[in-house]
Amino acid sequence: MISARVAEVRRVSSTLWRIDLELLEGVDEPKPFTFAMLWIPRVDEIPLSIAKFSRGLVSFIFRVRGEGTKRLASLRRGDFVALKMPLGKGYAPKPRERILAVAGGVGIAPIPRLLDFCKDTGCDVTIVWGVRTRSEYCDPSLLGLDSDRVEVASDDGSIGFRGTAIDLALEVLRNQRFDTAIAIGPKPMLRAFCEKVRAFAISRALVSVETTVKCGLGICGSCYIKQLPKLLCVDGPVFDCHEVEHFLEIPGA
Repeated sequence: MISARVAEVRRVSSTLWRIDLELLEGVDEPKPFTFAMLWIPRVDEIPLSIAKFSRGLVSFIFRVRGEGTKRLASLRRGDFVALKMPLGKGYAPKPRERILAVAGGVGIAPIPRLLDFCKDTGCDVTIVWGVRTRSEYCDPSLLGLDSDRVEVASDDGSIGFRGTAIDLALEVLRNQRFDTAIAIGPKPMLRAFCEKVRAFAISRALVSVETTVKCGLGICGSCYIKQLPKLLCVDGPVFDCHEVEHFLEIPGA
């Protein structure tokens, strides 16, 4: 476990929170889409995607879903927590790779780290972010993103493109060329992404999947991927669409 101290916790939209932690020990630099198991005293460990990492600081973007994340949102500056990180295989794009990242809601969490990685290595990222309504949106700068790289969709049309993240992503794919497209969000969104992206000439269609993670070390087996002899915490969370067709329950898989 790595000791860390809370630097800041803030609510950035009606559904999203950001927490910045000061790392009190050295850690390996995380690849995009790796994650941490964050331990809160007297609560439990919570798996969280790494959103930002620099100069002894690590940031996470999360949504309050249960007692663990509720407690996380209530932490204050100076509180202590502990981490296991970085975990997972992650995904490190190649230099000059053109990437379309499609995020639904809190699926935006790992994208700032992806963007920072690409700034350092020369890959290029276009971001599509889907929310249900305007109140779930925040200025991308609050998440550590460049606003000019983010295209926004809302289900009710209250901000940006009217429709889902997948609807907007398909419009972007019709007008721009990409080497890789990757989706992060709820299971139905990932299923739709894998089904519809087949129509486009891209080299790789990837998804970052979510399931129960308890240990983060590949020991307990709780994150076993259905119909695939792999564990999310060791082999993922990013997989090619064709690898997780059964897990996503894609018709005909």
